[in-house]
Amino acid sequence: MVSGTDNIELRSEKARSIIGQIPPIIVRVGIAIMSIIIIIFLLMSYFIKFDYIIKTTAYLEKKNDCISVIIRIPANEINKIKLGQNVILSFDNIPYLYNKKIVTEIISIPYVIDISSSGGYYFTKIPLTNEILKKNGSEFKVSGKIELHAEILAGKTSFLERITEPLKSLNKK
Repeated sequence: MVSGTDNIELRSEKARSIIGQIPPIIVRVGIAIMSIIIIIFLLMSYFIKFDYIIKTTAYLEKKNDCISVIIRIPANEINKIKLGQNVILSFDNIPYLYNKKIVTEIISIPYVIDISSSGGYYFTKIPLTNEILKKNGSEFKVSGKIELHAEILAGKTSFLERITEPLKSLNKK
C-alpha cells in the first residue's frame, strides 16, 4: 500500500519535459499583450496634453504711483516664454490674503540674464494698470517691495515632449 506521504517521482523523459516547459503559445501571447500595452502608453503620452506651468517668484513694487510686477524667470525656462502668456500672481505667502490672485500677461521677453550665486534668471517687468486690477476685482496700495508666488502658463505639452526635450537641447549643442 502506498501512503499519502510518499513522493511520487516522475521518471519518464516525456513527463519531465512537459512539466518543465512553458508552452510557446503562452509566451507569444504574453509578449504580444505587453507590446500592445507599451504601444498604448507611448501613444497616450504623445496625444494627451497637459498645461506646462513655470512656477517662480515675482516682486510687487510701487514707484511713482505706478504698481509693477517684476517676474523672475529661470534661465532654462526662457525658451518656453512667449508674448501674451498668462501669469497668475498669488498672494498665498502673505498673511490674510490666501487665495487672492491677479491674472496678467507677459508683455515683454527679456534678453539679459542675471547671474548670481542663487542661479541664472531673466527678469521681466509688467505694469499693473487699474484695468488689470479692476478686472481681477482688486484695488490695493503697495508698501515697499513684496515677494509673491507666480505661475506662468507656458502652453500645453505632452509627457513624451517633456521627456525628450532635454535630449533635443543636448543634440543642438
